[in-house]
Amino acid sequence: MIAIAGLILIGPFGLYSWYAQTYTDSASASLWRRMSTSPQALGKSSTLFKPLISLLFTLLGVGMLLDKIGFPPRIFLIPALLGFLCLPLAVICLFPFRAPRFVNMEYQYMKRHDMLDKNGEPLPQFELSEEEDS
Repeated sequence: MIAIAGLILIGPFGLYSWYAQTYTDSASASLWRRMSTSPQALGKSSTLFKPLISLLFTLLGVGMLLDKIGFPPRIFLIPALLGFLCLPLAVICLFPFRAPRFVNMEYQYMKRHDMLDKNGEPLPQFELSEEEDS
């Protein structure tokens, strides 16, 4: 039962911290951005890794909770299977593919602070250098 509670609590916390880092400028988001590793550490789309793993934890915890309550397998396997679908997607995110802009932390930060031109490209003075991009 402790594992179920842990999964159900860890997952939403991870989802909240990802959301705050990506879409807000709050003090806690700033702190988490400084504490987290470079977005290029695991690949360009690693920004999707944290929410997918957090969703995996949440859905597996819900599935395990529904099993403990006594729901039939066709009910508690739905969140479990959806959770296990997140795992291969998270592994794919470790490869150096570009993340979509709507989930990219740097792009969202630049968008909030007017560092983009009309086409959504970074202004020249705010572009990342090639050394930082690779």
